[in-house]
Amino acid sequence: MGNVELKPCPFCGGSAKVMHMDVGDHADGSPWMVWAVWCDDDLNAEYSHGHYIDNYETRDEAVEAWNRRAE
Repeated sequence: MGNVELKPCPFCGGSAKVMHMDVGDHADGSPWMVWAVWCDDDLNAEYSHGHYIDNYETRDEAVEAWNRRAE
């Protein structure tokens, strides 16, 4: 768990980063945290190119989804 290596970005071949993101609050006021994977090139761009996935409950789910996409 948590040791799976990320594959390169399927669009540009860049390296990727796993992130645990705070996206606001639920209706009950509790924090809403999601796991995401972003291409480093997209993170550093002025505007997103869509080289990311997000809204996963666990790190492993996000990594597995990213790696399936990178085939």
